[in-house]
Amino acid sequence: MMKDSKSNRTRRVTLRFTPEEFQKIESRFNTTTSRKLSDFLRKVILGEKINVLTRNQSIDDFLTEMISLRNQLSAIGNNFNQTVKKLNAARQIPEILPSYFEIKLQYKSISAKIDDIKSSINKLSDLWLHG
Repeated sequence: MMKDSKSNRTRRVTLRFTPEEFQKIESRFNTTTSRKLSDFLRKVILGEKINVLTRNQSIDDFLTEMISLRNQLSAIGNNFNQTVKKLNAARQIPEILPSYFEIKLQYKSISAKIDDIKSSINKLSDLWLHG
């Protein structure tokens, strides 16, 4: 339907529903991409196409796990970063130097992997939630 026709809507229809009927209508409305109940009802009455959102519970569960994993990885990365900073402050002690360089290399590797995983989780999340 064209947007121009919305301004020409001068006719009104009033309907009454039982609470159960309205609950059914509202449930169906909530599964669609329609933003307003009136738009949804107009499409149903006029036989227009209605876009229905489909959710896959296993993907929702997977995504919830991945978001939790992303948060845990962030916490691990922060803790590791704090450890490296403490070692950086103590690197003047000769006995710490070999450990310092080893941990610094590990930090770069782990940090890059954490960023890659977080990026992948964010892309999947955006794709699923907005797709």
